[in-house]
Amino acid sequence: MFMNEVDGTKFRAVNSKSNTYNAEVLEKKLKRIDENIAEYLSQMDKNDEAEPDPLSPEQIKKPPYRNLGNC
Repeated sequence: MFMNEVDGTKFRAVNSKSNTYNAEVLEKKLKRIDENIAEYLSQMDKNDEAEPDPLSPEQIKKPPYRNLGNC
């Protein structure tokens, strides 16, 4: 254990195997992150393909109005 004092404040360094990151652990984490991003983007592409065609400019300019009666 290592003790360090700064301005009277005491800090104690604690490190365990579960808190230690080495190159191998970081590579695994980065690989998993990249896989998750690729899966997310793939799902977004599938959802985009499943959506109906966007509205034409004419449909946007003239929205359908409902008769709301006497409000």
